[in-house]
Amino acid sequence: MRIRAIVVSVSMLGLAIGLTACGAISSQAGTGAGPSSVAKDQAATNATNATDATDAVVAGDDTATGTATSLTAEFSVQRTDVALITLTNNGNKPVTVQGWPELSFTNAHGDALTVPVEKVEVPAPATAITVPPGSSIFAPATWTSGDKADLDTFVADGVAVVPPGATTGVATKVTAMDGSAPGYYEFRLKSVKIGTFQNSTHNILSF
Repeated sequence: MRIRAIVVSVSMLGLAIGLTACGAISSQAGTGAGPSSVAKDQAATNATNATDATDAVVAGDDTATGTATSLTAEFSVQRTDVALITLTNNGNKPVTVQGWPELSFTNAHGDALTVPVEKVEVPAPATAITVPPGSSIFAPATWTSGDKADLDTFVADGVAVVPPGATTGVATKVTAMDGSAPGYYEFRLKSVKIGTFQNSTHNILSF
């Protein structure tokens, strides 16, 4: 009877050790899930902070992940068929821009004109540019002029600059070759070429 009692005690001790070990493994498995959850929460926080850091984030060539409500533009005619596009960040947060602007031309009635446009890597390939508050970036534009009587000539008296990835134009000031800002400026267009945004005007008009 004594031997049987000892065997039973040893068996119960083994069961207790086994249960303790299982509990430890289960506890470790639960703890292991913690870092993954923390990493995901941290990644979400970092993503939120990155979004908050800019007023507009534009990635790729023309894909925007934000809005560009703080931007204004100037379309400055440099020669008869060449203009300098200036995009200025008037907000209080940096803006990252990459790619080509769009140009939205309208006629005297305010109707949109579907002018043929070609995007070219002038003066250089597109790269991401961070524009601090109060700073500007630049892009060139050139066009082929046509006779107003030609059916394939688009007569425009309004133009708005659309930042890369945006769907609507920003407030755009048109200036003539003499630097004045006439209330009416007529473009007679057959086609347009647009270059990439750059952070300086060096060789910017090198079509």
